[in-house]
Amino acid sequence: MAYIGIDPNVGDISFQTFTGTGSATAFTLAQSVVSGEAIMVVIGNVIQEPGIGKAYTAFGTTLTFSSPP
Repeated sequence: MAYIGIDPNVGDISFQTFTGTGSATAFTLAQSVVSGEAIMVVIGNVIQEPGIGKAYTAFGTTLTFSSPP
């Protein structure tokens, strides 16, 4: 079967869950990333769009939302 992106049967795929406070916008990731495009963020079953001026940015171990989740 063909895949767009990384084959889900290959490599390490990890999950991390956060609970939003309604005021916090920065969260610490368990693994370092090079950009928001390297991760998938889902809130309420809706995939969020990464990038400056979008839903979130990520670099290193910091995930920053444009507004509190």
